[in-house]
Amino acid sequence: MSAPFRTHDPAFAEVTGEAPRLELISQVDAHEGPVHVAQDDALYFTSLPRPRADRSREVAIRRLTLGDGRVETVVDDANAANGMALAPDGRLVVCEQGGPQSPAAITLVDRRTGERDVLVDAFRGLPFNSPNDVVVAPD
Repeated sequence: MSAPFRTHDPAFAEVTGEAPRLELISQVDAHEGPVHVAQDDALYFTSLPRPRADRSREVAIRRLTLGDGRVETVVDDANAANGMALAPDGRLVVCEQGGPQSPAAITLVDRRTGERDVLVDAFRGLPFNSPNDVVVAPD
């Protein structure tokens, strides 16, 4: 059996250890997002889009507990959420692509309650079309 990872830099062993292995933790409907939160020992992700009659897409934000493989839904209908990152205050920064009845936005979502606050929904007076990915930088 071949090694599960091909490395091109010895520094990769600092992340994986000397004997990395692949292990199936859980099978999920992951689509985008992934945000690892070490203090929760969890991975947050957005689900595969489910089409609706009005041509919008229903997407959930889910939490995978890495220790036991348990999957929980944080937000059932997250406005066609896509890419995510972790804000300095611990909330998720979520790209919501929106739909015919709900505008697109970049929001902050509380990981525990699912409470949502709009961070920004327009640029230079024009509404967002479909934000996809986000990065949080120290500045």
